Amino acid sequence: MILGYPRKLVSKELQKLNIFVPPRYVTEKDVLLIHKIREERLRDNLARSRSV
Repeated sequence: MILGYPRKLVSKELQKLNIFVPPRYVTEKDVLLIHKIREERLRDNLARSRSV
């Protein structure tokens, strides 16, 4: 577990982004990258929903 997330879950989320990291090599940076991308997507979706 890294930052409260199972390594396998983080690895699968990275694979969705075409970033291949074996579960045993997942680091805190990988978890933070996923958080950053999710925040950007939420911000984009919010901006789109407000502009419609």
